[in-house]
Amino acid sequence: MGGILSFIQNHVFGLFCIAGLIWLIKVVFTQIQYKKNGILLQAEIIDDKVVNGNFFAVYKFEHMGQEIVIDSYNGDKSQHTMGQVDAIYYLEGNSKGVFREQDVKIQLWEIVCFVSAIVFGLIEFGVLG
Repeated sequence: MGGILSFIQNHVFGLFCIAGLIWLIKVVFTQIQYKKNGILLQAEIIDDKVVNGNFFAVYKFEHMGQEIVIDSYNGDKSQHTMGQVDAIYYLEGNSKGVFREQDVKIQLWEIVCFVSAIVFGLIEFGVLG
C-alpha cells in the first residue's frame, strides 16, 4: 500500500496531466460527433432555466415540421453569455441538450492544453528530460 501512495505523491502532477488529457479528448470527441452528425439550426431562446443560481437557456426551433424545445442545462458546454438567437447543433433523438456553433470549433486553449499535458506527462514520467 505504501508503494502506491509514494507513487501518487511523486507523480501527482503527471497523473493530473493525464486526467486532464483524458477529459480533453472526451470533450473534443463529443465536439466532433456534433459537428459530424449534428444538424445546424437557428434557435430562439425562449426562457432561462435556473440551476444552483446559474442560468441556462431554453431553446426553441423548428425541425422537420415540428417545434422542438430543448433546455441547455445538459447541452450548452460553454459559459458564454447567450444572445436571443443562436446557431446550435442538434442530434436526432437527443432531447437533453445541444451544442452551440462556437462550442464545436476546437479552441486554441484546447490545443495548448493537449500539447502541454502530453509534454508534462512525458517529463513527469521520465521519458523526456
